[in-house]
Amino acid sequence: MNTIRDRGERGAAVLRRFSRSTTMTLLCVVLAGYLALGLASSGSFLEGPSVRTFLRYLATPVLIGLAQMVALCVGQLNLAVGALGGFTACLMGVLMADQGVPAGVAVAAGVLAATAIGLVTGLCIVATKINGFIVTLGTMTILQGAQYWLVGTRTVDGYSAGLKDLGRAAPLNVPLVFVTALAAAALLAAFLYRSTAGRRLLAAGGNPLAARLSGISTDRQIVLAHTLSGLLIGVAALTATASLPGVNRSVGGDWLLPSFAAPSSAAWRSPEGRSPCWARCWRPS
Repeated sequence: MNTIRDRGERGAAVLRRFSRSTTMTLLCVVLAGYLALGLASSGSFLEGPSVRTFLRYLATPVLIGLAQMVALCVGQLNLAVGALGGFTACLMGVLMADQGVPAGVAVAAGVLAATAIGLVTGLCIVATKINGFIVTLGTMTILQGAQYWLVGTRTVDGYSAGLKDLGRAAPLNVPLVFVTALAAAALLAAFLYRSTAGRRLLAAGGNPLAARLSGISTDRQIVLAHTLSGLLIGVAALTATASLPGVNRSVGGDWLLPSFAAPSSAAWRSPEGRSPCWARCWRPS
C-alpha cells in the first residue's frame, strides 16, 4: 500500500511540475493560436488541405531554427543559415537537372557539402579566434556568390520527379517533409540531453570558463555545433527542394530572421534560458 501511495504522490508531483512549467505554457499558447486561426478562417484552417499545407510550410522553418539553435547553444551566431541553405538547394537541383546525377546521390552530396561547410566554418572560428558573427558573415557572402554562380538568373526545375513527389506525399494527411523535421528535432533533443557529447556542448555554451575548468574543450564544442548546424541546414535544403516547384537564387534569402525568432523566443520563455527542441517546431517565424 505504501508503495502504491508513494507512486501516486510522485505522479501527482510530476503533474504539478508539468502544469507550472514552460512546456505547459508553450502548449497552451500553441493551442490558443491554432484555435484563433481556425476561428478567423471560419473553420477552413482546420480542414485537411489547409492543415497539410500549413505543416508542409513548417518543415523548412523548423529545420533552420534548429540549425540556428545549435549555434546559439554555444554562444555563437550563424548568419550563413539562408545562404548555405540556398546554395545547397541549388547544388542539389543543378546536379540532378544539369548533370543527370541520381536524386539520392545529389541529395547526399548536398547534405554532405552543407555539413562540410559547417565544419570548415567552425574550424575557422576556432583557428582565427574571430567572432563567429564575422566569420559567418563572410561565409554568407561567399555562399551567396556561389549560389549565383550555380544558377544565375534562371530557375532550375527539371530535377527528379520522385523528389517532388516526396515533397507532396502526406500519409494520414501529415506531409513527409514535416515528419522529417520532427524526426530531426527528436534526434537533436536526444543528442543534446541524453548523450555525453550533447551535454558537453550545452555546458560549453552555458558557462565556458566552468566547462574549461572541468576539462571540456570549448573549441571542440564550437566546431561540433557549427557542423551540426550545417547538417541541419542541408536537411532543410532537402525539404525546400522537395517542396518547391524549382530552385533559384532567391531560395534561402528569407531564412535568416525566422531562424533567430523561434529559438530566441523559446529561450526567453524558459527560466533556464534553454530552447526546447519541440518548442522550436511550433515557433517557425
